[in-house]
Amino acid sequence: MVDFDSEATIASSAYDIERVQILKKREYFLEAVETYEKNIRKGIESSSHVTGARLMNLFFQLYSMLKRKLKEGDFDALEKRVKSEDYGQHVEAFLKISEFLDELQLTKIDTKKNLGGNLVKRNKAQGWG
Repeated sequence: MVDFDSEATIASSAYDIERVQILKKREYFLEAVETYEKNIRKGIESSSHVTGARLMNLFFQLYSMLKRKLKEGDFDALEKRVKSEDYGQHVEAFLKISEFLDELQLTKIDTKKNLGGNLVKRNKAQGWG
């Protein structure tokens, strides 16, 4: 959670605070998935209530943005998956949300261009030498 009494928070823009909140809620969902998967792989019967609750929390955080940017049918399908009791539906919804966050470049980290090749030849081809 954001500590609104912290001096760092005061100096942070609403945009930055929102980004951190989204990333935290994304991480909370991933932690719930990890726990669920560990239990299942140990042979322990597990419920999807924690993944569902954490996914719903992330969905609410992104609700307005998703509603604005997704096609109505896509938004409705996502909302249905989020509200489902089925773990598989939660994972599908999360993957859709992850793609959305990647498109917004919130989670995208592979942004460097692979220039490769010979720098001198590349510069000559671009008229720099």
